[in-house]
Amino acid sequence: MRAWCHRQSAPYVFGVPVDRPLDGPPGKPRQPAVKRADDLLHYAKTRDQWERRSCGDGAKGERLYDWTAFAVHVKDEDPADTFTHWLVLRRSLHPNRRAKDGELHREVAYFLVHVPAGVTVSQIIARAGGRWQIEEDNEINKQLVGLAQYQVRKWTPWHRHVTACMLASAFPAVQRAQIPEPDPAPEEGADLGKDHSPSVSEVAG
Repeated sequence: MRAWCHRQSAPYVFGVPVDRPLDGPPGKPRQPAVKRADDLLHYAKTRDQWERRSCGDGAKGERLYDWTAFAVHVKDEDPADTFTHWLVLRRSLHPNRRAKDGELHREVAYFLVHVPAGVTVSQIIARAGGRWQIEEDNEINKQLVGLAQYQVRKWTPWHRHVTACMLASAFPAVQRAQIPEPDPAPEEGADLGKDHSPSVSEVAG
């Protein structure tokens, strides 16, 4: 999929595993080359340029994380012309992962980004932070249209089921978007203009 995006000059933000091969950030010695995405976590901690952003409202309030991003070279994958690769790290605010040494650490997620060279780091973080909406939609569609209720083992029947579920999910969303928003209720004591109901004195007169 990444290769197709490179050929089409299409931007993306993809979650990647910690062992994603990288050659390291520009301006840093590339010998020896960095072997894994999580090897750059030490570099990110040393640089200590994290930005706290919200991914939206969750069940317990705002979903706040610390974010950092820097340009990288992806091993054996050249970006499209005028594009560049970035690695975005999302770090939880509180320790919630127990490492092999028994100590609690803050969970870190890794996102590989392919964007035009003029895109800012803030824009990249904003796009990566919006990824939770896709995950939330997938959870809703599992309950609403049976997105995960398939019993197939081959690509073609799986693709048919997922496509049908996506269409079934899109139809009510489009219909709902076409419904106009109701007019806000007038505030108590507000002047309703000429269409207000007549008073008792007006009726008696």
